[in-house]
Amino acid sequence: MSYSWNKNFGKVKRLYPTSYSDDERVYFQLAGGQTAMNPNSGYYYLTRANKNYRVMVDLLYKAAEHRWMLYARTEPNLDNHGYARVVYLIVNW
Repeated sequence: MSYSWNKNFGKVKRLYPTSYSDDERVYFQLAGGQTAMNPNSGYYYLTRANKNYRVMVDLLYKAAEHRWMLYARTEPNLDNHGYARVVYLIVNW
């Protein structure tokens, strides 16, 4: 299992924004690349607790809209539900 950005990448396959009480998140799946973290059901996620949350959500939606290859650096371990929490995102042109 590798949390490196160059081992977790692909085009956005699915977006799933959600909010539970005070925990706002956006879950997403990647396809056509590599998902070394192998998260539960393929889900990576962004959480409002990240100081760059709004910018990362905007980048996530732009990457989905334009079919850009998106790279995700995650926490070293999956969360308690087996999902991969994203620390930062990268798009190369």
